[in-house]
Amino acid sequence: MISFCRKIFISIFFCSSFCLTIAHASSAEWFVIENIEVKKSDRNSLIAKQRALSAALRIAFSRLLSERLKVSGGASVASSFSERQINDCVYDYSIDQEKYSESFYIGEFSYRFCKLRVAELFRERGIKCDSFDIPKKVSVIKLVTYISDFVTNINRLKKFGCSVERFSGEKIIFTIRKNSISDFEKLGIRYAMP
Repeated sequence: MISFCRKIFISIFFCSSFCLTIAHASSAEWFVIENIEVKKSDRNSLIAKQRALSAALRIAFSRLLSERLKVSGGASVASSFSERQINDCVYDYSIDQEKYSESFYIGEFSYRFCKLRVAELFRERGIKCDSFDIPKKVSVIKLVTYISDFVTNINRLKKFGCSVERFSGEKIIFTIRKNSISDFEKLGIRYAMP
């Protein structure tokens, strides 16, 4: 009985430390903008909600540029981008609170913007930003391995620029820098291409 309990405890410990490692690594991949409250009215609440979503996206991107990244003229720079360009930078968003009536909508939103996509957009426009080091575009390769192999070698994988994309069941999908694949293969980790 003690052996079984010990196995459960060890499994929970490794899984929780693995999830914390993934959460820590992935939080560095996006900018979070929270507490965006928007009020809109229109013919019906559905149209008002669509207008609120569009307005919240613009407000979030404007706050990202002016408050978080300290881009000079952030609000005017943000308005120069199309909604499609801004949407391409969004990793995901959430509606934290919402209230509506027949023709009125109030919502509070949070957005996560992908740092790499924001950097690419800045690079295309030639925007300089002192508070944000625009990462250089790096070629990566996507691989699949077993979670147990990944967890066992997590510290060695960090030096290859490893970034977790997703995991489920027994397998994990991650990326590493393309130029480090030969060194990665020397680790002897079983992997496949997805």
